[in-house]
Amino acid sequence: MSANNTADNQGRSFEENLEKYQVFSPLEIGRILRGIQANKQLIRMSFAGTMETVITSVLDVDVKARMLMLDSSPVQAQNEVAIRSNMISFEGVLDRIKISFTTNRVYADTFEGRPSLRVPFPERLVRLQRRDHFRVPVSNSTIRIPMEVNGHVMHSVGNIRDLSPNGACVIDASMMLDNTVGMVYPNCRLDLPDTQPLNVTLEIRNSHEISMPDTSHQRRIGCQFVNLSSAESALIQRYITRLERQQKMLTG
Repeated sequence: MSANNTADNQGRSFEENLEKYQVFSPLEIGRILRGIQANKQLIRMSFAGTMETVITSVLDVDVKARMLMLDSSPVQAQNEVAIRSNMISFEGVLDRIKISFTTNRVYADTFEGRPSLRVPFPERLVRLQRRDHFRVPVSNSTIRIPMEVNGHVMHSVGNIRDLSPNGACVIDASMMLDNTVGMVYPNCRLDLPDTQPLNVTLEIRNSHEISMPDTSHQRRIGCQFVNLSSAESALIQRYITRLERQQKMLTG
């Protein structure tokens, strides 16, 4: 395999590399989405190129019409972002299994007399077992990444957007990190609330530039932890479990 092909494979999105977890059958996709609807599970909807995230729910699944109806956001500006976007990602959970899919369009509509969002049926859907490290959104967590600038070692501090025992999504506001896929950063300090700091090694797996409301730009970088010890992985998992328990309490 050529170097270019290797880079292309490494640069593919996380979902695209999970071929064994993908579902293509419309009937099976419909069954899974109806399960999310029946269990009243919330779905996180996010948009490429922005930091915007909307929490929504499934109102109706129409396999024959290949259409999915979702609850609209009470914030109209968020609905407008969804309608303008040409790449929308969805994440939810069914029976402790992460469910994710993407679409390239969202339309304003109504369902049973109330505002809703109409989404074309996904061509494929990914089911990711819990043991395969479903990432959860986090806040107030940072990572200090050492980098060399003009012969001097400096530290870039990135906010953690989501986390798993296997890796993290880092927001690079400085745009100074070398985001080449495969780039390795040793001796990074991971700071999680109420948890002892961890010294970890990061490997860049993917990177996307995002536009901010003030017209500035940031990078959202997907990173994998390299050679993480079982004790360190367990510490991260305990933090994630504690965070999920808190989120469940807040949502009742």
